[in-house]
Amino acid sequence: MGQYFVTVPVLCQQCEIPMCKEVCPTEAIYQDSETGANLVDEERCIGCRMCVISCPLGSIEVDPVKHTAFKCDLCGGDPECVKICLAGALTYVDKDKVGFSGRREALKKLSDRLVLVAGMPTEAATE
Repeated sequence: MGQYFVTVPVLCQQCEIPMCKEVCPTEAIYQDSETGANLVDEERCIGCRMCVISCPLGSIEVDPVKHTAFKCDLCGGDPECVKICLAGALTYVDKDKVGFSGRREALKKLSDRLVLVAGMPTEAATE
Protein backbone atom coordinates (compact mmCIF):
# COMPACT_ATOMS: atom_id res chain seq x y z
CA MET A 1 0.00 0.00 0.00
CA GLY A 2 1.36 3.42 -0.94
CA GLN A 3 1.98 6.27 1.42
CA TYR A 4 -0.61 9.00 1.77
CA PHE A 5 -0.05 12.49 3.06
CA VAL A 6 -2.84 14.68 4.35
CA THR A 7 -2.24 18.32 5.14
CA VAL A 8 -4.48 19.61 7.90
CA PRO A 9 -4.23 23.04 9.47
CA VAL A 10 -3.92 22.79 13.24
CA LEU A 11 -5.40 25.78 14.97
CA CYS A 12 -4.75 26.87 18.50
CA GLN A 13 -7.31 25.34 20.83
CA GLN A 14 -6.87 28.16 23.36
CA CYS A 15 -6.05 25.72 26.14
CA GLU A 16 -7.31 26.37 29.65
CA ILE A 17 -3.74 25.87 30.85
CA PRO A 18 -1.66 26.93 27.84
CA MET A 19 1.73 25.24 27.98
CA CYS A 20 3.07 27.79 25.48
CA LYS A 21 2.35 30.54 28.00
CA GLU A 22 3.71 28.52 30.92
CA VAL A 23 7.13 28.00 29.32
CA CYS A 24 7.63 31.42 27.71
CA PRO A 25 10.74 32.95 29.33
CA THR A 26 9.74 36.52 28.40
CA GLU A 27 6.03 36.22 29.21
CA ALA A 28 5.25 37.16 25.60
CA ILE A 29 2.10 35.02 25.58
CA TYR A 30 -0.87 36.54 27.34
CA GLN A 31 -4.64 36.12 27.43
CA ASP A 32 -6.79 38.73 25.72
CA SER A 33 -9.41 39.92 28.20
CA GLU A 34 -12.13 40.31 25.54
CA THR A 35 -11.82 37.13 23.46
CA GLY A 36 -10.01 34.87 25.91
CA ALA A 37 -7.50 34.04 23.16
CA ASN A 38 -3.91 33.42 24.13
CA LEU A 39 -1.95 35.91 22.05
CA VAL A 40 1.72 36.55 21.30
CA ASP A 41 3.24 39.95 22.04
CA GLU A 42 5.73 40.26 19.18
CA GLU A 43 7.66 42.97 21.05
CA ARG A 44 8.43 40.59 23.91
CA CYS A 45 8.93 37.39 21.90
CA ILE A 46 12.57 36.42 21.34
CA GLY A 47 11.85 33.51 19.00
CA CYS A 48 13.31 30.89 21.35
CA ARG A 49 10.77 28.24 20.20
CA MET A 50 9.99 27.03 23.72
CA CYS A 51 6.30 27.58 22.97
CA VAL A 52 6.58 25.55 19.78
CA ILE A 53 8.18 22.65 21.62
CA SER A 54 5.63 22.72 24.44
CA CYS A 55 2.43 22.87 22.37
CA PRO A 56 0.86 19.38 22.37
CA LEU A 57 -1.02 20.14 19.14
CA GLY A 58 1.74 21.82 17.16
CA SER A 59 -0.37 24.91 16.63
CA ILE A 60 2.25 27.58 17.23
CA GLU A 61 5.14 28.39 14.92
CA VAL A 62 7.94 30.91 14.59
CA ASP A 63 7.81 33.29 11.64
CA PRO A 64 10.96 32.71 9.55
CA VAL A 65 11.25 36.40 8.69
CA LYS A 66 10.21 38.15 11.91
CA HIS A 67 11.67 35.43 14.17
CA THR A 68 8.70 35.71 16.53
CA ALA A 69 6.05 33.18 17.47
CA PHE A 70 2.62 33.29 15.85
CA LYS A 71 -0.60 31.36 16.20
CA CYS A 72 -4.35 31.73 15.76
CA ASP A 73 -5.57 34.90 17.42
CA LEU A 74 -9.27 34.23 16.70
CA CYS A 75 -9.27 37.34 14.49
CA GLY A 76 -10.38 39.42 17.44
CA GLY A 77 -13.38 37.18 18.11
CA ASP A 78 -14.62 37.08 14.49
CA PRO A 79 -12.54 34.32 12.82
CA GLU A 80 -12.14 34.66 9.07
CA CYS A 81 -11.71 30.89 8.63
CA VAL A 82 -15.25 30.34 9.92
CA LYS A 83 -16.62 32.90 7.47
CA ILE A 84 -15.01 31.32 4.41
CA CYS A 85 -15.48 27.64 5.24
CA LEU A 86 -17.74 26.53 2.39
CA ALA A 87 -18.56 23.20 4.01
CA GLY A 88 -19.69 24.84 7.24
CA ALA A 89 -17.32 22.57 9.14
CA LEU A 90 -15.96 25.41 11.27
CA THR A 91 -17.83 27.26 13.98
CA TYR A 92 -16.81 29.81 16.56
CA VAL A 93 -18.02 29.05 20.06
CA ASP A 94 -17.54 31.47 22.92
CA LYS A 95 -14.88 30.26 25.34
CA ASP A 96 -17.38 30.06 28.20
CA LYS A 97 -19.58 27.63 26.28
CA VAL A 98 -17.07 24.86 25.62
CA GLY A 99 -14.58 23.29 27.97
CA PHE A 100 -11.46 21.23 27.47
CA SER A 101 -13.43 17.97 27.28
CA GLY A 102 -15.45 19.37 24.37
CA ARG A 103 -12.26 20.28 22.57
CA ARG A 104 -10.81 16.84 23.22
CA GLU A 105 -13.92 15.20 21.74
CA ALA A 106 -13.68 17.43 18.65
CA LEU A 107 -10.03 16.50 18.17
CA LYS A 108 -10.90 12.80 18.46
CA LYS A 109 -13.54 13.20 15.74
CA LEU A 110 -11.02 14.98 13.52
CA SER A 111 -8.48 12.23 14.11
CA ASP A 112 -11.04 9.55 13.21
CA ARG A 113 -11.98 11.36 10.00
CA LEU A 114 -8.34 11.76 8.99
CA VAL A 115 -7.83 8.03 9.41
CA LEU A 116 -10.76 7.41 7.07
CA VAL A 117 -9.54 9.95 4.49
CA ALA A 118 -6.02 8.56 4.52
CA GLY A 119 -7.33 5.00 4.18
CA MET A 120 -5.41 3.88 7.22
CA PRO A 121 -6.79 1.06 9.37
CA THR A 122 -8.55 2.06 12.58
CA GLU A 123 -7.69 0.50 15.93
CA ALA A 124 -10.76 -1.74 15.72
CA ALA A 125 -9.76 -3.03 12.30
CA THR A 126 -6.27 -3.95 13.45
CA GLU A 127 -7.31 -5.91 16.54
